[in-house]
Amino acid sequence: MNNNIKPLFLFTTIMILFIVFSPVNATDNITASENTEVVSLSNTSDTHINQITTTNKNIEKTLKENQQETIQNTDNKKNTHLTVNEAMDSISIGEIEVITGILTDTDNKGLSNKTITIKTDKSDVNVTTNKDGMYSYNYISSNVTTVIVTVLFEGDTTYNPTQNETWFDVEPMITTLTIDTEQTITLAENITIKGQLLNKNGIGIANQLITLNLNNNIIQLKTNTTGSYNYSTIPTKVGLITVKVQFNGIKQYLDSYEETIIDVSKVNTILSISKYRNPITAGNNLTINGTLTDEYGAIIPNATIQLVIKNNTINIKTNNNGVYVYNYITTKSDKISISAKYMGNNKYTQSENTTEVDIEQKISYIELNGIFNQEIYNNLEIQGRLLNLYTSEVLPNQTINLTINNKTYTLTTNNRGVFNTTVYLTEIGTYYVQVTYSGNITYTGYRTNTTFISSGLVDVYVNSNARGNGKTRTNPTNITNALKIVTNNGIIHLVTINNKTTDTYTTPITINSKTTPIKVLQIVGDPGMNIIFNGLYKNQILSIAQGYNLKISNILFKQGNATSGGAIINKGNLTLTNSTIKENTARYGGAILNEGNLTLHNNTIINNNALNSGGVINSKGYINLKYNNFTNNSAAFGGAIYSSGNASITNNNYFISNHVTKNGGAIYNFGVMNIQNNNFTQNTANQWSGAVHNARNITVTSNKFALNTAGQLGGAMFNNANGTITSNTFESNRGKYGGAIYNGGVVLIQKNTIRYNNASQTGGAVANKGIVTLKSNKMTGNKAVYGGAIFSNNTVAVDSDIITYCVASKSGGAIYNIGNFTVKNSNFTGNKANMGGTIFNAKNMNITSNNIVSGNASLGGGLYNDGITCNVVGNKFIKNHANYGGAAFTKKAIIESKNTYTNNTAIKGPNVYPK
Repeated sequence: MNNNIKPLFLFTTIMILFIVFSPVNATDNITASENTEVVSLSNTSDTHINQITTTNKNIEKTLKENQQETIQNTDNKKNTHLTVNEAMDSISIGEIEVITGILTDTDNKGLSNKTITIKTDKSDVNVTTNKDGMYSYNYISSNVTTVIVTVLFEGDTTYNPTQNETWFDVEPMITTLTIDTEQTITLAENITIKGQLLNKNGIGIANQLITLNLNNNIIQLKTNTTGSYNYSTIPTKVGLITVKVQFNGIKQYLDSYEETIIDVSKVNTILSISKYRNPITAGNNLTINGTLTDEYGAIIPNATIQLVIKNNTINIKTNNNGVYVYNYITTKSDKISISAKYMGNNKYTQSENTTEVDIEQKISYIELNGIFNQEIYNNLEIQGRLLNLYTSEVLPNQTINLTINNKTYTLTTNNRGVFNTTVYLTEIGTYYVQVTYSGNITYTGYRTNTTFISSGLVDVYVNSNARGNGKTRTNPTNITNALKIVTNNGIIHLVTINNKTTDTYTTPITINSKTTPIKVLQIVGDPGMNIIFNGLYKNQILSIAQGYNLKISNILFKQGNATSGGAIINKGNLTLTNSTIKENTARYGGAILNEGNLTLHNNTIINNNALNSGGVINSKGYINLKYNNFTNNSAAFGGAIYSSGNASITNNNYFISNHVTKNGGAIYNFGVMNIQNNNFTQNTANQWSGAVHNARNITVTSNKFALNTAGQLGGAMFNNANGTITSNTFESNRGKYGGAIYNGGVVLIQKNTIRYNNASQTGGAVANKGIVTLKSNKMTGNKAVYGGAIFSNNTVAVDSDIITYCVASKSGGAIYNIGNFTVKNSNFTGNKANMGGTIFNAKNMNITSNNIVSGNASLGGGLYNDGITCNVVGNKFIKNHANYGGAAFTKKAIIESKNTYTNNTAIKGPNVYPK
């Protein structure tokens, strides 16, 4: 209904209902809202009504949100109020609209069990209110229209009547049209198009006209009882078919539309051809056949098939069964390729197939006699026979191609079918042999392969100027050739010739994949002779690549020069024994740069120099040193050895008179190192560590360090990281700080003999700036200005040591402490200083259960305390002497208990002064 018409229509309807239900009384008024227009009515139910005004107080009608009408009578009945839902949503045909409201009295109390009459475009319906005065009715739509709903309570003996009105639209229902069909088909298939016409609730709409458009070909269909439609047809050509379906709608249903595309293609064909598993004997017929069908298995008769046989084309037709047949006569041994092809037409696609067939020849066979491995520089005979495979018939006068390592020999079989040749072996390694017979019209060709190994010589004899084959001492070869012909694990013997006692090699030697095929070998100098590898101060002598194992003995390496590894650079595994290495120079590793595994046994190594590190060896890998003598080698760091890898230096290696301008007179360790049972004598460092410098992890056991000197720290040894020093002898070493040992890291020093060492400043035996534990050591006759045996300005623990006859020219004949110091269970005898003949404490110290005997000083023969704390417990002070404080001089107070004092002497205070 038009929105502008609806209010007028509603008002008019209300007025008519008012007239019908009002009592006839000329004086009754109709009161509208304040702005309601006055309407005059006449000739209604024979009652004359002159005027309807807004002041009538007996009957009132107000058009508000629910357009409710309240009817008042002149009797004493109670007025009522009836609501109904207004401005209801539109619905579609077949859907339910719920009409609901509530009946109340003037107190807004719901009236129960009252009859409400509901008037629509259908017949009137009576419903009853529930206990709350509510009513409800489900209206089911059946026509497209605007439905006016009037709800009426007619009143009873207690309540006056009342009514109300609302409306809603019933609209056509939305429809959906579906298509269900294959998207791709062939010309051999039916097209089936089906679908369904559905309302918006998914229910089929029956008996409706559907228009089907197939590429502008129109077909009219009707839906069945489920709303479905179905249509089938056969395609007539290849291409796209546009399928459109249309429902044009009716009063109750809106129109709908859908479309899709079907791709129609040709029918695929399958063409078979004979397959031949076994060869065909030459001269016989070859039957070629096959069948042409479509992809659904249907035969295709009377079709042209194109056969191509050895580039010849033949056209044949399929019979009524779709079969084609062709006979081909073979004339000679051959391999024939055959193709069959169907070209297709408007309905069928092209298809093809191929096959191959061998035309049989007699089969030849080559029989090789055993080919055995041979040592280099020998003749190898290769012999064979050409036969018929099945009959063993020999094939005479046939050409045989024999290829050995890409070199080909042409041979001819004799009347027994035999061929042979002789090969002289000049190289070691694997020889690849291929024997080929190309065949003829009668016989097939044949090829066979084999290998043999030309092994190297176990013993190769070499002289620097020789050109022989190296098989004997009297016919030596040169070193370059020897590396090529020696077998794995073989020995190269370096010999002298022509009654000479010396042979010198000046050409650098390289061991890698370019110079030798083997990985493991030995090079041995002639015993008793002088075999010299000379770098002439300009060349590196020997280079060993990774993965190679080399043992060398009885060689003199001299005057090598390189940036790294003056004589040798090793990246593999090198063992050097009974040799001499001298006068080699480099920046790193004066003699050897090691990046692999290096073993040196029983060698003499002298006068080598590195500008930077490792006068003899600079190692990043692993080194194993035994029974070697390192003398007069020099560098800035590590006069003999600089190691940043792993090192084992054991069993009577002698390090004598090696020198550095900076640190580590003999050894500088920057890796993991074990030093055991060696002798370090007269090694010197301008700065630190006369013999051994440790900057990482080191174990030093059962070595002798004598007469080593450092300009600054550690006459014999400087530990600046982690160290264990056990059962060594340190004797007559000299340094400015730490005559024998200087510690700046963490070190355990135990069971060592440390005697007659001298420090020009502090720590005649040990100077400490790190953390040190001294246990069960014997320290005798060591000297310094401060701390004749031990000087510490950090942390020290001394346990069970024997310290005798050590001298400090100023303070601390045995110990000088300005750090944190603990000493217990130790014996001190005959130590001497100006202050603190045995111990001088300037910071924190615990002195427990020690024997302090015969200490001598001006102040404090046994102890001088000027520290923060000094705990002296359970010690024995015996025969100590001083001018003041024979046992102890306490400039600052000490805490003492359980100490005993026996025969101590002094001018003042034989025991503790002042007391």
